Amino acid sequence: MSAESGSVADGWDTSHAAATRRLSTAANGTRPLWLVARPSLRGLHFSTRYYIIRDQQSQCTLICTFETNVDIAGVGTYPLKTPRVQYRTGLPLQYLAQKLIMPSSKLSNAVSESYGLGIPEEILSALEILEQYSEENNESNKERRHFASGIQAANLTVLPMYGTLPHYRQIKVFQIADRNVRKVILATNIAETSVTIPGIVYVIDCGFHKLPYFEPAVGVQSVCITPISKNNAMQRAGRAGRTSRGKCYRLYTESQYEKLSTCIPPEMCRSDLSAMLLQLKALGIHNVLRFTFPTPPPAKSLLSGLETLYALSAVDRHGDLTSQVGACMAELPLNPMCAKMLCNSGEYGCIEEMLSIVSMLQVDGVFTSPATGKGNINAKISRRNNFEVAEGDIIMYLNIFDAYLKIRSKDTTKYKKPCKDWCQKMYINYRVMEKAYEIRQSLEKLIKDKFKMEDKTFEGTDLGTGKCVRVMRCVVSGLFPQAARLSAAGEYCGVRAARLHISPQSCLYHHQQPNW
Repeated sequence: MSAESGSVADGWDTSHAAATRRLSTAANGTRPLWLVARPSLRGLHFSTRYYIIRDQQSQCTLICTFETNVDIAGVGTYPLKTPRVQYRTGLPLQYLAQKLIMPSSKLSNAVSESYGLGIPEEILSALEILEQYSEENNESNKERRHFASGIQAANLTVLPMYGTLPHYRQIKVFQIADRNVRKVILATNIAETSVTIPGIVYVIDCGFHKLPYFEPAVGVQSVCITPISKNNAMQRAGRAGRTSRGKCYRLYTESQYEKLSTCIPPEMCRSDLSAMLLQLKALGIHNVLRFTFPTPPPAKSLLSGLETLYALSAVDRHGDLTSQVGACMAELPLNPMCAKMLCNSGEYGCIEEMLSIVSMLQVDGVFTSPATGKGNINAKISRRNNFEVAEGDIIMYLNIFDAYLKIRSKDTTKYKKPCKDWCQKMYINYRVMEKAYEIRQSLEKLIKDKFKMEDKTFEGTDLGTGKCVRVMRCVVSGLFPQAARLSAAGEYCGVRAARLHISPQSCLYHHQQPNW
């Protein structure tokens, strides 16, 4: 069982009763074995499961396997006193002689510098680069084309690799290159741990990565480009020379490496804690402020999470879980705001719509990046316009999912080729849509079978009973902490007095800004 995942898709039951049942099923009086693969001891979901494991210490044996990016200093005491075995491999490393002033997005500068690292020509002809890369903006696309045009004479083929890349383009990375042609793989963090690309001999490490950070004062999580940790650098270096001798070239000096932190900041210290606090409340832990976390989170994050739960009526003024709303939200493996939307959907008569909306909000990268060329980009914009509405991104996602369900219901083929063709034509990620569909199936079964929830009947022609209006009101019932109002200065002010702007990825970015 994995301690990393906590979504609806993994089917994990975090209740204390379920854990006790698992521990009591051991045959012949033997001690049950908990195998936790690649956990983060400082992660949100592991903290709640640690409570279960710690409560049953005398009854179970726990085995954990860790990646190099996990700080295992606390393994001896959390969750059990256990011996540690560390395994590391040596790899030739080369640093820059002097500091390189290089924004992480300037890919062409990074590669140009890598040519001057002293790599002999015969080694350069067999070079495979694993580099931090993104295709999410026009600047990156411009630099990628500039970089690609400068290496054609070297018989190198440039291949991107990132999470939202369509599957048919991802598999090109794993294909064997033609004779006398070398692959240059430009990748994000996905190639650091998630996938293993065979044949990598040389790695160029830019020294940066993206990490999500939650700001309690604003109530919004953003992705920031930050320096990597020493363990990240070790992990990246380990991607080279897996099948033969390799080498890692780091685009920073050795003194800069020594200044890096050992590990990345714990997830507990940079995430929204409202979902974890709701789980702890459901486990019967009243005073969460004194709970023994493997890594104590910041006090402001704890207070922000409790404030969110109180605003959503999940806890009362004494901090206790409410019997109706809070208990229902705790049973749903969702963010508390999404859980509140789904719990209220019956009252607004829009269960089917909210199941689709919530499922789409659990996935990332719905749209795929088109191949380079102005015509392809214009085609993507034209396809996306078919789903965009003045009500915003949430209704746009609902339109996309409804359109996908119609295609899927008519697709009786084994490998869903019509669905894949439709997604490719509309520049939509097929795998992401299938994941959203599976999440919706699980949520629908939970809502209708366990909670016996049914839509409330609305009669009459009043505008307040229109389907779209009711859907939007249900959305507001859960997402009102994220509401913002347009000020006279043209900026949005959030409920926490934060100044916000519409994302360029939003369908409202190129339209008239709404007042709310």
